[in-house]
Amino acid sequence: MPVPVDVIGRLTLVDPRQRTISIEARGPAVEVGFPDLGSAHQAYTAFTRRTDSNRAILLIQRELQRAGLALHFCVRGVRVAELSGDSRGNPLGRVLRLSHTDVRLRGVLRALLPW
Repeated sequence: MPVPVDVIGRLTLVDPRQRTISIEARGPAVEVGFPDLGSAHQAYTAFTRRTDSNRAILLIQRELQRAGLALHFCVRGVRVAELSGDSRGNPLGRVLRLSHTDVRLRGVLRALLPW
């Protein structure tokens, strides 16, 4: 049974290369912001094998569903992907080894382009 959570907060992380990753929670959504696609990829590669990443995503998705939350992943302020309890994923997400994650092609392309 879902237990809806309403969250408010802000956290800033600095990786070893001095890149800032921001996590901001507002209501039913948590936005994870990366300065570039490289830092987003580096954060993801903590899971070295496909089965590890798929298992982690499914566990996260189950908890998001229980809490009624969604994760929005942004690069340079552009939303590139979303994971929620009811996400089914899309072909681009599967190609990028992000099962059950809705990856936005337009967002990824915009994040690749220079300002």
